[in-house]
Amino acid sequence: MGAYLFRRLQHSFVLLLVIVTFVFVAGRSIGDPARLILGAEADEASIRLLRETLGLDDPLYLQYIRFLADAVRGDFGITYRFAMSRPIAHGGMPPGHAALPLALERLPATFYLASVAIGLAIALAIPMGIVAAMRPRSLLDRVINVISLAGVSIVEFWLALMLILVFSVGLGWFYTSGYGGFYHVALPAMALAFRPIGRITQMVRSAMLDELARPYITAARSKGLSRTRIAMVHGLKNAAIPIVTIIGDELANILTGVIIVEYIFAWPGIGQLTLDALSRRDLPMVQAAIFVLVFLVLIVNLTVDIAYTFLNPKVRFR
Repeated sequence: MGAYLFRRLQHSFVLLLVIVTFVFVAGRSIGDPARLILGAEADEASIRLLRETLGLDDPLYLQYIRFLADAVRGDFGITYRFAMSRPIAHGGMPPGHAALPLALERLPATFYLASVAIGLAIALAIPMGIVAAMRPRSLLDRVINVISLAGVSIVEFWLALMLILVFSVGLGWFYTSGYGGFYHVALPAMALAFRPIGRITQMVRSAMLDELARPYITAARSKGLSRTRIAMVHGLKNAAIPIVTIIGDELANILTGVIIVEYIFAWPGIGQLTLDALSRRDLPMVQAAIFVLVFLVLIVNLTVDIAYTFLNPKVRFR
């Protein structure tokens, strides 16, 4: 297991390095960071002095090495949003806040929304998939298939706007924006959960159909066990690996897809912070936010792989 985890950590590190490198190159392509920090009205002397302070006059490969060294220490720079447009003296930096701590401050709100969304998806999708597998080609199975297909077909931002129009503007049941309890989190969670509900339902149905056709299920039926007990106790346990895989994949998709939904509902999470930083061309904040999101996705994928051995003793780390 130790060797397997070491290899997975190596792969995760390489992927993280590739994404961080892409963000670095893209950030240097959108404009002069010194001008973005000081603003359009800054004089050339201040811009030139800040470029020297930040090392922006150095070759790109030296800037990249320095960027990686700072990233290892968790230093992605000072967010431009809070920097002041004023002349820089004595080689100093404009006052501001470090980008990474600001990104980490938004994580609890994002975790709250993502947890509610994936919890709602699991609570609805697994029973729907089991029922559809127990009654294949029935009317109920067809209805569940239509719902699952709608879930994987509807885009999140359109669904979020429709939910606001119907349940907030039309019926007045929920709030349109803000952070708080049930009436705040219900709509953004439903917007995020609809696609996972469709994909998880389809996977549960497919996996359960395969398991319910196996000989040990026939033997269990011959012993007089009920269909519900057979499906829930025997079938679901043996079909758990593909189900856990798709749940982990959907959780990762929620963490990356939360950006648009948080912005629509003014949810104060890392997704809204990322989109706001992109609109302001706040390069350090974009780098820090993307780093945090990618790191979370890698942790989710690694956790799913480790969970395999607890779900099926036949699986071994090789």
